[in-house]
Amino acid sequence: MKAQLPIVAVVPDENVRDADVLRSNNLAGGALVADHLVNLGHRHIAFAGGPKHSIDSKHRLRGLQEQLAHRGVTLASDHIYSCDSFEFDSGTAFAEQFLSRPLDVTALVMANDALAFGFMHFALRRGVRIPEELSLVGFDGLPEGALVYPALTTVAQPVQEMGRVACQRLLELLETPRRLEKIEFPMLLVVRESTTQPLASARIRPFSPVARSAVEPSGSA
Repeated sequence: MKAQLPIVAVVPDENVRDADVLRSNNLAGGALVADHLVNLGHRHIAFAGGPKHSIDSKHRLRGLQEQLAHRGVTLASDHIYSCDSFEFDSGTAFAEQFLSRPLDVTALVMANDALAFGFMHFALRRGVRIPEELSLVGFDGLPEGALVYPALTTVAQPVQEMGRVACQRLLELLETPRRLEKIEFPMLLVVRESTTQPLASARIRPFSPVARSAVEPSGSA
């Protein structure tokens, strides 16, 4: 017989049943990035997500894409990529592929900070000037983002508040079982050194397409 213990899932990257679910509002987070980049003057933007099954990645892309469209900017399908994982090494591998031809965007949004760190590590060694030649944005708000150079612009999740609410919900459910809840938390745009206005002299040049896999927007989780 299975123990009927309450479960609180914090930012699960999949659909979870029979549990309270705490998520960040990734759609709104994507929209924050769109407004930030458009306000800086960017019109040629790319997005690199995590694995194609990732709910967080799909929602961050969808929020970005929809708000860009609202602001009159198109996120072209051939500027949408996916990485094998959300790890640093996947960001580095993506950078090697992405930077193998001339840049045709002025800003790149990565689906999480670890991917952005990996991308930045390779790009800076390759001589790409961030943010002068390419503005870079991550997601999650990892503390390391303030320590790297240039410091990473990111969309932060309220991790401490989510942890507090998760503990509170567990205690409440142990005390008095009740209907399951889905709680959504706002995200915060943290602007640092990795984004700036695009160079007035930037020349956006087309490049030959290479093999890639696109992250497709999805509906709500």
